[in-house]
Amino acid sequence: MSVEELPQPRRFWREPRVQIAFAYFAVLTVFGLFVTRPLGWHFGEAIPFGTTARDVFPEHMRPGDSTQLYYWMWLFKENLEAFRSPLFSPYEYGPLNPDHVHVMALWGFPLQVPFTLFAWVFGGTVAFNLLVLLSFPLTGLAQAWLCRLLGTSRAAAGLGGLMYAFALSRRVQMFGGHANGWLYLHLPIIFACLFLAVKKRSLGWAALTGVSIVSIAFGEWHCFYYTALFLPFYFLFLLAHCGAARLLRDKKFWAVVALLAAFSASSVGYAFWLNSSVISESRAQDNRSRKRVERSSPNFGYLVAAERYRTRDIWGGGDMEPSVYLGNASLVGSALVVLFAGLAFLGARRRRRGFPPPPAPASATTAPRGPPTTRVLYFFLFLFVLGLWLSMGMRPELPGLYEFLYDHLPFWNLSRTPPRLIYIAHAALAVFVPVLLDRFVAAWSTRRPRLARWVLPLFITAVFVDLVALAPRTLLSKQHDVQSEVYDLVRAMPPDQLGPILFFPIYSADYSQNAAFQGITTELERPFINGYAPTAPVAAYKFLDDIRPLNKGQLSAHMHCEMWRLGIRHIVHDNWVKFLRSAKPSRDALERLVQEGKLEVVKKDKVARLYRVVEPAGCTP
Repeated sequence: MSVEELPQPRRFWREPRVQIAFAYFAVLTVFGLFVTRPLGWHFGEAIPFGTTARDVFPEHMRPGDSTQLYYWMWLFKENLEAFRSPLFSPYEYGPLNPDHVHVMALWGFPLQVPFTLFAWVFGGTVAFNLLVLLSFPLTGLAQAWLCRLLGTSRAAAGLGGLMYAFALSRRVQMFGGHANGWLYLHLPIIFACLFLAVKKRSLGWAALTGVSIVSIAFGEWHCFYYTALFLPFYFLFLLAHCGAARLLRDKKFWAVVALLAAFSASSVGYAFWLNSSVISESRAQDNRSRKRVERSSPNFGYLVAAERYRTRDIWGGGDMEPSVYLGNASLVGSALVVLFAGLAFLGARRRRRGFPPPPAPASATTAPRGPPTTRVLYFFLFLFVLGLWLSMGMRPELPGLYEFLYDHLPFWNLSRTPPRLIYIAHAALAVFVPVLLDRFVAAWSTRRPRLARWVLPLFITAVFVDLVALAPRTLLSKQHDVQSEVYDLVRAMPPDQLGPILFFPIYSADYSQNAAFQGITTELERPFINGYAPTAPVAAYKFLDDIRPLNKGQLSAHMHCEMWRLGIRHIVHDNWVKFLRSAKPSRDALERLVQEGKLEVVKKDKVARLYRVVEPAGCTP
């Protein structure tokens, strides 16, 4: 036999499943470009800020959570390049945070790792937008992988990935700068890795599960608390699904359990430390009272038309915050009800036989892990109902499950926004619907083959129209251009002469408008007094609250001395940041203080104005 006749090893990229995965990745990437429009035209100059009904050209920076998240990612890169601790925060709050340590510096982890790699090549703005774009195919692939492990067909698994990756709740959170919009990716990865760890009694898959859990604990505390609540239910389901009697007699299974327990214990320990030494020492809990949670609990109108049609005024009452977290589910929900009703009717007629298995695959090489069982269907239906119930929060028309957890479960009272929980319902729905459709197709393939053949394509089309074709536009925030004579002068000043900058206008230490100053600092790289974090130091809250009369041109002798004692020598007023109209200060506030002799004008241009603080008389250090 000649060398040419010998069987050649099969290349990895020639595997059909690999080619299908790459094709699916490419399709979801194209869909992602469409739903993020017009981001593609401003990829290097703006980042997402929210959603809107029409294209809006990004003319200004819009301060908010997107700018804040960009700042934390940039800070991680800066710390890495300087060989500093990832928790080091040398800029925000200046002398009001003397330890220069801030736990928020890891917010969104591990997003900072790919951001840093991309930023070294393309720059920070492009790196951030690449994370937005790549989140669609990666999240879709993870969800499709989970569906395949649970036994669905490839078409149904692709539908599940499409539903989960393009859920409007995920998009509005990610575009709004909330890290959990990206961390939707973790839940199907945890479910899939845990499935393989239990089924194969694999320590490797158990370790991957544990690493994913720990990364959520560092990156998004709310997602960790919620995921930790639902994981025990999923673990019990896996025991029943994979054969509890056999697993409990296997020593490898107990080794897997021990490894998972070690990772979980470390995550819970970090959560306890965070609560006792960081959150409890700040004012974060003040904004998470029962009354605040009740205000943020959505009414039922948000479930069918949140954000896209702006129904807050139509449905009446409530807070606008739920629209930041919930998505539209009208077409998907309607089709789901019809399909489930059809299956329920079919099951009633064939109750003795139960649900028939899906058709056998054409070859063993393309076979899924096993046909989806009725147990899979009903477990994810239970998970969907429970996630949806809890995401409604403290609604008076619902039984008080959320209230019970708020009062008795550790950490549950650390979030003011129950709609964050909707990602659990979306993940469950993106498994339940594919399994249900496979059952539907199998049940009708012999009696109504034409109907069965068109069910999946029609449902995929409905989901595409609802979640992709009718997607709202992306509202963009332009990255701030600090190329001005004022900022050039600020950069040129020695740090001891400049001192920590006090940006104007003044807001509370946890107010989103302060994100504008975080964005400016990514270019200036100078310490500043203002900051935006839910875990801001108490000293920062107190000082910024006391100095806020500066917005009206009022500066008492006591606060003048306090500014000087903290080393504040300069105030910067930026003219190009788009602040909330209701929060705009008086235009002549600082000019009034110049006339009173408390400030001096150093330089002005069309971008910003720089003022020097005059040394007050009679101040004791």
